[in-house]
Amino acid sequence: MSGSRLARVRIFIYSDIEGGVRLHVEGEKTTRECGDMLEAIDAAREVAKGKDAVLVVYDAFGKVIFTQPL
Repeated sequence: MSGSRLARVRIFIYSDIEGGVRLHVEGEKTTRECGDMLEAIDAAREVAKGKDAVLVVYDAFGKVIFTQPL
């Protein structure tokens, strides 16, 4: 089997203690603040364009709500 396989990028969305929504891309040192969950999901889709990516969404307590390939 030939060809190169892209490394999967994990994109995390979570609520912080103050109720804000954050987006973090694995391997980046910073997080992005988003207005709400829908804005964060839209931002994750933009980041994922052209990449093998998976979205992981957590609640404020660190529990995984869902995962989804993008």
